[in-house]
Amino acid sequence: MQRHLALCQRNPDRVLRLPPMLLTGEPGVGKTAYARQLAHLLGAPMVDVTVSALSAGFSLAGLDASYESAKPGHIWHALDADCMSPVVLLDEIDKPPRDDLAMLGSLYPLLERHTARRFADQALLLPVDASYITWLATCNDVAGVEPAMRSRFEVVHIEAPSKEQMPLVIASVQRELINENEWAAGFEHELSEGVMSALSAMTPRELRQALEGAYASAAQAERNRITVKDLARSPTQLLRTIGFMQ
Repeated sequence: MQRHLALCQRNPDRVLRLPPMLLTGEPGVGKTAYARQLAHLLGAPMVDVTVSALSAGFSLAGLDASYESAKPGHIWHALDADCMSPVVLLDEIDKPPRDDLAMLGSLYPLLERHTARRFADQALLLPVDASYITWLATCNDVAGVEPAMRSRFEVVHIEAPSKEQMPLVIASVQRELINENEWAAGFEHELSEGVMSALSAMTPRELRQALEGAYASAAQAERNRITVKDLARSPTQLLRTIGFMQ
């Protein structure tokens, strides 16, 4: 991403134009969080499309104007802003509803720059330039993405954070929790070695849930510092340890 941004800076007009990117990796590794943070850092509006929750193909490119219930789709709403380079996140692109690959058919011309220049929402039929959209997609298994669709993306595999990287991940997640919640002011923010060790064994998604649950347990016990025992009571850890009886 940094290489492509450096290339954009060489343009005389310094216009942001990034290639479609598909982030693949295990669930909870932080793919969606990365996409949202990137949009924030770019200062670009973001449209979050959960592919597995799409109700129909027209959800993306609008419903034909001949229908009484015609309305614009997600892509038009992404472009209906002051910024020509909105970020459109296609979350879980490997999980289209009902295995209906045709539902994503409107994406093919949008992911090619020369055809995206004259995109027309089916409800409005007004050609607009959609070639500046920043496309990000996520999936757990790249094999679940149709080959013709996959070929339009630059595929980047996201590895799970290493043990050495986890302290930075934990610090980032905790900082986000502290900034988002007023109750955090009543707690000590330095984490013990035992808490850090327990959190290091989790995915980024799990450790956020575990941290929030631990703070809740500490608050219930009227303490201002979380312990390893608080983590053991978190929903993430309980699900791991309870299991099911055969």
